[in-house]
Amino acid sequence: MMIETDSYTANMNQTEILNDGVDWLRQRFGDVGTEMFISLIIREKFDYTRWRRQFFGDKTVIEINEEAADYSRNHPFKPQKPQIPIKRED
Repeated sequence: MMIETDSYTANMNQTEILNDGVDWLRQRFGDVGTEMFISLIIREKFDYTRWRRQFFGDKTVIEINEEAADYSRNHPFKPQKPQIPIKRED
């Protein structure tokens, strides 16, 4: 079975991928959200490969990304309540 990569990760080692992944999670969820996400993955004995196959079937990463981008463009975030900025300590 061939492992699919994209041009971004093709020349990266596992540590670089892990570091970039955690950086992305921190940007997206913040420190607490990242810790919660990692805890959920560990606690639930999450099998990403099996989940991905069940959820996305034979779609490539590029196809999934294109569908997500289309969805985001067609369904912009419109909060029901005013959003209060969260002050973060860096």
